[in-house]
Amino acid sequence: MTVTEGTAAALVEQIMRLQRTVKHVTSRSMAAADGVGMAHVGILFMLCSSSERRATDLADDLGIGTSALSRQISALEERGLLSRRPDPDDGRASLLSVTDSGRDLVGTVTAERTQRLTDLLTGWDEAEAEHATRTLGRLSEVFQAAQHENVRSRHDGEPGEAPAGAPEAAITTA
Repeated sequence: MTVTEGTAAALVEQIMRLQRTVKHVTSRSMAAADGVGMAHVGILFMLCSSSERRATDLADDLGIGTSALSRQISALEERGLLSRRPDPDDGRASLLSVTDSGRDLVGTVTAERTQRLTDLLTGWDEAEAEHATRTLGRLSEVFQAAQHENVRSRHDGEPGEAPAGAPEAAITTA
């Protein structure tokens, strides 16, 4: 059985509501970031999951342009939170990695966010939280698969996705 259009619309509304609310709540709890913006922390967080990445691959995963990412990379590098080195396979490209200071910052911000969420979920029991975690995980997998398909389509010269800032870019239908 497939999901009805009405249910999908309600889910889109709840996802967008959750995105706005999480952005608001987490931005207020970033004292540890010491002036580093949420976008910068997001870049560091993504880079922490790998040893090194090319900027073009990171931009594709983030859904932003390489020029916007380049400015953010420069700011993170100036703060000593990120480093880059020439890609041995392609001298025109660089490999990015998070420094120890960057990992420390991500760890601190993650701990703050975890504590904030723990405080907000005082009325929940463990089973509810685990169920929400599984459901959000399934949603994330669906969106990641769609995102990777959109990236492949753009690289193959076929029509790509909507601009990253457009509401439709957050939710795509097949």
